[in-house]
Amino acid sequence: MLYIFIIFFTSAMTSYASTGAGEHTPTPMDLVFPFVNFIILVGFLVLKMRKPLAIGFDKSSDEVKKLYSYAEEKDKEARLKLEMYQNKMKDLPGQEQKIRKEGEAEVNSFKTSLKMETEKTFERIKRDSLDRLEGEKKSLIKNLNAELLEDIIAKAKAKVNSDPALCTKLTNNLSAQIK
Repeated sequence: MLYIFIIFFTSAMTSYASTGAGEHTPTPMDLVFPFVNFIILVGFLVLKMRKPLAIGFDKSSDEVKKLYSYAEEKDKEARLKLEMYQNKMKDLPGQEQKIRKEGEAEVNSFKTSLKMETEKTFERIKRDSLDRLEGEKKSLIKNLNAELLEDIIAKAKAKVNSDPALCTKLTNNLSAQIK
């Protein structure tokens, strides 16, 4: 009903404005009808576009809120990391001294363990070489005794074989021991 009234009113005003007699001098009243038409157009656009604009602004405000909360979280994380790194930087000389002391302690421990291992290795090598020398000495003495015994037996054989009286005496002694 309102639409019909608006259409009728605007068409009546237009017809009234166009019924001028010949010459017309411009006055501010000539702008009243275009102003009314403008107000009607703006009112119509506001009525029709209010909901879509409100929805668009609500979506934009939600996105801005989410983006702002995300930025706040990232800012907090960045601040925590910054504080952590600053604390580490403050404690850097202490950490450096601590690492140096640990390194020196490890080097000293390594030197001590290396010295002990070297001494144990030398002792083992010395013991092994003495054992080897003792074994070789026993082997050489055994071989020497065997050769000496063989020499003595060979000389005794030669002496017994060269003297027949000695050979008979030896045979008699052996037979007496066997009986």
